[in-house]
Parts: sequence; C-alpha cells; structure tokens
Amino acid sequence: MKSNIKSAEDAIWWTIVTVTTVGYGDKYPVTTEGRVIGILVMVAGVGLFGTYTGFIASLFVGQNRDEKKQ
Repeated sequence: MKSNIKSAEDAIWWTIVTVTTVGYGDKYPVTTEGRVIGILVMVAGVGLFGTYTGFIASLFVGQNRDEKKQ
C-alpha cells in the first residue's frame, strides 16, 4: 500500500480528525505500527469525550439535586 500521510501537517490533521472521532477517511495509516497508533488515538478520543460528557452530565444532575434540597 502507498502511504497517504506524507507530511507533518497530514499527520496532525489525521490525529485531530481521529481523536475527535470525526474520521473523514481522507488520511489513514497503512503500516501495522501506524494502525496500532491509530487504535490508541481512537480509544483515547472516545475516552476523552466520554469523560467530558460525564462531567457535563454530573453538573446538570448536581444542579437538579441542589434545587430539590431547597
């Protein structure tokens, strides 16, 4: 397979698109090492946004609990 990530800018673009779980598919790793890194970046992205979503949800639940106490 021929590499389509040819510059540092391509690598940064791929990483940002992957970690934000958008995944356009215009850039992708073709080596085994690159695919393993891709898996790690995807898992990190899902974990990051899952944590962020949980934090925001806890703020809403906390506000609701405080309102019921009063």
